[in-house]
Amino acid sequence: MGAIADALGAERFVPVGHDWGAIAAWRCALYHPKRVAAVFGMSVPHTSPAPVPLLTLLDHFFPDRFFYIRYFQTVGVGEAELAAANTSTALKQIFYGGSGEGMRAGAIRPAPRDAKLLESWAAAPAFELPFLPDAELARYAAAFDEGGWRGPLNWYRNFDRNAADALALGDSVIHQPSAFLAGEFEPVLMFWPGQLENMRAHLADLRLEVRPAGVGHWIQQEAPAETNAALIEFLSGLKY
Repeated sequence: MGAIADALGAERFVPVGHDWGAIAAWRCALYHPKRVAAVFGMSVPHTSPAPVPLLTLLDHFFPDRFFYIRYFQTVGVGEAELAAANTSTALKQIFYGGSGEGMRAGAIRPAPRDAKLLESWAAAPAFELPFLPDAELARYAAAFDEGGWRGPLNWYRNFDRNAADALALGDSVIHQPSAFLAGEFEPVLMFWPGQLENMRAHLADLRLEVRPAGVGHWIQQEAPAETNAALIEFLSGLKY
């Protein structure tokens, strides 16, 4: 993000991110405290590094249940399953499962610990998803077919290194103005308790926290008007 700002000639900037992009945006504020004027995260809250390795945490909260991050840890396993599936079908299944409609329908189903990823998500409906037109889904599928799954899944294999990196930056408190946007049915916030409380304790200037009703994980696609309104409200109040 800092390099992109350099290329755009921006000495001061506001990182905005969703999911893994949110983690990158939060961390960017810690890496560049003088250059980052403010930070806006969506769906994944800012957090301090866990006091134990991630897999230890997952084994505590999900000892007998499938959990996708643990499944992704072994290189090649997740890649093989997803490469063998129809890419559009698999992506639609994942997008539907994490949406507000999918969450309300229980599309992310409890599964045994040794299950596979797509076994733990209900099939998507046959009709076009209202927040993800088939033409857009096809572009996503084409990108995954071209680039493969290894790179994306490697993000999930780097939690402990990221935690060590965060610890080296200090107490993880972000002092710049910040905002957080997440849907009412955000699955990440259901992983374990205390995430929002931890986030608030580490955002010294949290100015906006919005939870649109009925919305799941894909907030900027499911609720574009609410997302844009929150961004404009937050950015218009900044002076930098």
